[in-house]
Amino acid sequence: FTLPPDFEISLFAGEVEFPDLKDPVAMTFDKQGRLWVTTNPSYPQYLPGTPPDDKILIFEDADHDGKADKQTVFARGLHLPIGIELADGGAYVSLQPNLHFLKDTDGDDVADVNDVILHGFDTADSHHSISAFEAGPGGEIYFQEGTFHFSQTETPYGPQRVKNAGGFRYEP
Repeated sequence: FTLPPDFEISLFAGEVEFPDLKDPVAMTFDKQGRLWVTTNPSYPQYLPGTPPDDKILIFEDADHDGKADKQTVFARGLHLPIGIELADGGAYVSLQPNLHFLKDTDGDDVADVNDVILHGFDTADSHHSISAFEAGPGGEIYFQEGTFHFSQTETPYGPQRVKNAGGFRYEP
């Protein structure tokens, strides 16, 4: 890295200290300053007969030294969590062909709710699956789907079809 004067870079969390941090894909921060990371060790495909165990991890710097010293597995047994956004007291997560909402209801930072919110997103190419999540100022969730996909999701207004990429707004 070439950094401007008065800038520095350091490792916050790595696979040596946290072996579950294998193949990180998406990340976001919560209001407590903790780092949430989706991992996809099952990519590009999991072994037949072996269930995928992709995860969402939460990393915390409890002693405020600039390095993670605590990891919590928020969710496990997932398959290709490509996108994540924290909102509404939980996490919106893409798990092809669905958009899921995962939530911790008992305060242990482990998801005990895993609801399918939307179904019908194409699974043809995981590189282009729904991702790039962003919570809007009005409470909506924005995300996109890349090229080569043909999705059809059911809504209260009827089926919505997307061919070869699109942007979405979901109002919880």
